[in-house]
Parts: sequence; structure tokens; C-alpha cells
Amino acid sequence: MKCDGSTWFWGGRGLRCRCLESEALQREEANRRRRMASFASKRLAQARSLPKLHSTARLTLQERAAFKKDHPFGFYAKYAPNEDGKGQNVFKWNCGIPGRAKGPWEGATYALTMEFTEDYPSKPPKCKFAHVHGKPLFHPNVYPSGTVCLSILNEDEDWKPAITIRQILLGIQDLLDNPNAASPAQARSCPWTGCCGNALLQGRAIPAIFHRQERVSEAGEEASLGGGRGCPRWKLR
Repeated sequence: MKCDGSTWFWGGRGLRCRCLESEALQREEANRRRRMASFASKRLAQARSLPKLHSTARLTLQERAAFKKDHPFGFYAKYAPNEDGKGQNVFKWNCGIPGRAKGPWEGATYALTMEFTEDYPSKPPKCKFAHVHGKPLFHPNVYPSGTVCLSILNEDEDWKPAITIRQILLGIQDLLDNPNAASPAQARSCPWTGCCGNALLQGRAIPAIFHRQERVSEAGEEASLGGGRGCPRWKLR
């Protein structure tokens, strides 16, 4: 830009030219855009070369955002803290599943951890109920370790990459009230007699975390549990 001498003015540091100032601003803006373009191209190249683990992290971030935006009442799902107490682990979630109203699990929220591997969503997350007072959840489709046995959590059965965290948690809630007798994780869920275990498989479970193990015989209890004579029940606290 050619200066005709009419754009000079007195600035704080002496005579200055608006034409020259404008050119300097334009150069600065052009340099800024070049820096941004260079940064963007580097980030794009990094993203393309990121390992699979980082791709999983992005997916879990998206799932978390979707769950926060639309989640069933009473449920929660959030990142677990790192072991060192600094930051959060996007590959491990702490979740809560409420018992359905008027069901045997009503009145509490059941803690569950959900762990993702670098193969997610090709492989499902591992869902595991937390122990209560050192004891596993009392359910025929939950292993003593707390791991949930559910077809949608099995890549060889009904798992699909499109299944969301919301759908998984709702599926586990449904499993609590409707045990799958065809795929029991524990052959006998009752520590006392087989008839109580059969009752659980028929969907008449009494959740152990509401109870303490105490053998109580009551008239008519055998019929309600579907068992034989002297069948104990889990007495309410």
C-alpha cells in the first residue's frame, strides 16, 4: 500500500501512518491464520495416527455426553476417579441402577462398574455389581465376582456396537426382576436350599442386600417360595 502522506498522525511514540499500521495489522492477521492452519493440520495428522485406545476414549466421551442429556430417572453413570486420585478414568465408569417400583429390588440403587477396553465398541464393556458388606449381589445371573451375565453384554450373542450405555443399564435393570433361567451364572443362588434358588430362577428373588442370612420358618412360606418343607427365607432387617 502506497502512503500519500495524508494519513500521518501523532501517536504515543511519534508520528505514525495509518496506511503502514493497516499493513502491519494485515500481516499479523495473515501470520495468525497461517499458524492456526498449521496447528490444525498437525492436530489432524495426530488424530489420524492416534492409537485405537484414543478412539475408544472419544467414544466414551460421546456416550457420557449422550447419557447426561437423556438418562432414565434414578440412574447415574459417571467416570471413576483414577487410582492416584488425580483426574478421572474415561475407561471405567461408576453406575447406579435403581430397583423398579413394586419389584423385589425396589427401594435401593445398585452400584455397578462398567469397564471399557480398546476394542470397544466391537466388544461390549464389562459390567460388574459392587459387593455389599463384602458379599456379592444375590441373583442367579450375577457371578460371585459381581459380573453380570446378560446376552447383550456377550459379543458372541446379542451384543451390537450400536447398543448404548443407556440401553445396557436398562437391560440390567430388567434382568434383576426377570432372571434368565436358561443362562444362570450361579447354579444355586440360595446358600440354604435348592428350592430358594428355583424361586429366584422363577423371578421371585428377594435381594440379599436388603437382608441378613437368618433361617426363619414361617407357615406358608414354603408355598410362596415354591419350595419344600422347611425352606428358609431371607428375613428383612
